[in-house]
Amino acid sequence: MVLPPYQGGGYGRYLIDFSYLLSRTEGQHGTPEKPLSELGQLSYHAYWKSAILDFFLDQRQKSATKTSIKAICDTTGMWPQDVADTLQQLGFIVKNEETKAWEFALLQDKLSEHVDKKSTTKKRLPLFPDKLRWDPWKGEMMGVTATESERSGSRAEQLTGDERRNANPSGDTSESELDQVGGGGRKRKKRG
Repeated sequence: MVLPPYQGGGYGRYLIDFSYLLSRTEGQHGTPEKPLSELGQLSYHAYWKSAILDFFLDQRQKSATKTSIKAICDTTGMWPQDVADTLQQLGFIVKNEETKAWEFALLQDKLSEHVDKKSTTKKRLPLFPDKLRWDPWKGEMMGVTATESERSGSRAEQLTGDERRNANPSGDTSESELDQVGGGGRKRKKRG
């Protein structure tokens, strides 16, 4: 969200671009949380069009003749549905009546318009992906190394709350068991 006095300064696009940079760094495809506000829709649709046109300009410079929606998603960090919708809006996807398959049909005038617009627009704040120093979370427990988790392999620590109750139906739990299971200094009163 960009505050009203700063709207129109390129900050919204910068934030969107930064969020997709994080998605690319994680190796995932991202999409904004829905539903979008009207201004959010305008901002994201403009960004998606620009990112896809930039992708095709880059492909043209590399003299690439084939691509796919997956390649666009991997390069831009965008969600496949967002890419497909934007390609359709740009008129870059058409159905081949003979083969009944969907194909890319690049409109060179749209690419030329995009190049002209980029050269005249001064509102784009630069994003420097090589300056990002961030390690994405990989789903591992923070602060616990593999050797620590191997050392703490007692059965009481590995049980969930339901399993603990089923393993000890009387509900009696000694202080040493509580220290092992509860951790973090929490103690429960003994039942009984």
